[in-house]
Formats: sequence, structure tokens, C-alpha cells
Amino acid sequence: MGEYDKAIDIYREAVRTGDPRMKTWAELGLADCYLSLDNYNTALTAYKKLVEDFPESPVFPFALVGISETYRRQGEIDKSKVFYELYRERFEGSPRNIEIEAALIEQRDSGDDRKLQSLIKVDYFIQVGVFARKSNAETCIRKFRNLRFNARMDDFRDGGKTFHRVIIGPYGSESEARDVKKELERSQGEKYTLFIQ
Repeated sequence: MGEYDKAIDIYREAVRTGDPRMKTWAELGLADCYLSLDNYNTALTAYKKLVEDFPESPVFPFALVGISETYRRQGEIDKSKVFYELYRERFEGSPRNIEIEAALIEQRDSGDDRKLQSLIKVDYFIQVGVFARKSNAETCIRKFRNLRFNARMDDFRDGGKTFHRVIIGPYGSESEARDVKKELERSQGEKYTLFIQ
């Protein structure tokens, strides 16, 4: 059984028996696993269910980006654009997804490599937690610093509330960040998210 299959089992159990406040996060984790396994139809169904059923939930913006990213990976850039623009419109202060934006620019300005090159020069981080309580985020930061990672807090607002995202990095390339993320998921038994700034 692969790492994502194990994560899917854990998330399914969390959805079935876990704290109702964490159910939507577990459902988002399931969708992310399906996306990582290139199971696009199942991922889309899961992301769209979150968007439709939980429009006020903190997972809503992540689900919008998930839909956009799934369409991007399928090469359906027009559909990707619709959901990404909705995300950027509703959550102006939220992080940008450079991979999606690069695909949108490439489609619009195919042949203008300079714009794409300048856009792609970004830092990659690994999101290791999102917390409503700052003290919990600080505990998470200490944990990863003790593991010798460069961890920091990145606050954002959603639905009138402040959340505390913990990220580690930066990494200079997507492949480096994905390698570290994969090793971390193996050693920590958790599922993490690639985060771009």
C-alpha cells in the first residue's frame, strides 16, 4: 500500500468518526490525495462537494484552488481560469498559485517566454499546519525547528477570522520542495501541502 493510499484510509476514518470541526479538513485531505494520485475525476468531485456544501468554511479557498489545479493538470486551462479567478476575487489577500498563473499566462501569451520566466522565479514552501490558535502554531513551529527546518508563521484572514499557517522553507525549486515534502510525510505520518510565494 502506498503512502497516499494510507493517507486516504486515515482521512476516510477521520471523516467517518472524527471531530465534526475537522471533517471538512479531512475531506480536503482526501481530495488532495486523489489529485496527487492523478485521480482527477474523484478529486474534482471531492473539491466541488466542499465548495458547494461548505461555502463559509476555512477549507473553501483551498477547494477552489484544488479545482483549478485539477483542471490545469488535465490541460483544461479555461476551466482552471474560472475557478482560479473566483479564488483571487473572493480571497484577495490569499497566496497566489504560481503554477496556475504561469499556465494562464502561457495560454494567453504563448511565445512570450520572458513573462513566464519572470513569473516562475518564486520560493517554494511546505505547509505543515493551519491553526486557529496562535499558541498551537507556535508549538508546531518549535517542533519543526527542533527537526532542523526553517519554520515560520504566515497569518491570513478568512471569513473574518485570523488563521496561522506554519510553513517550512524556502526551497529554490518545486522538485526540491516535493522531495522534502515526500520525506517529511513518510517520517511524520502526515499529509502536507506545497505552498508557493
